[in-house]
Amino acid sequence: MSTTEIKEKLIRQIRNSENEDLLEELYHFLNEDNSFQKAYELSKVQILAVEEARAQFEKGLYLSNEKANQDIEKWLKK
Repeated sequence: MSTTEIKEKLIRQIRNSENEDLLEELYHFLNEDNSFQKAYELSKVQILAVEEARAQFEKGLYLSNEKANQDIEKWLKK
């Protein structure tokens, strides 16, 4: 499908839509996509939390997704 076809299809769908939430989300998405976005800045507390998490990871102090799911299943069965 060409770019022109995609645009025409989107325009048709937008014109036919009565879903205000969807249209609003689409509007915000398109506005953000076409404008300069400022980089998100972490607070000092957030930076410390990230540093702590990285240190724990490097020491092997983490759960694999599989192990975490097993633990959750165990807790839910209690």
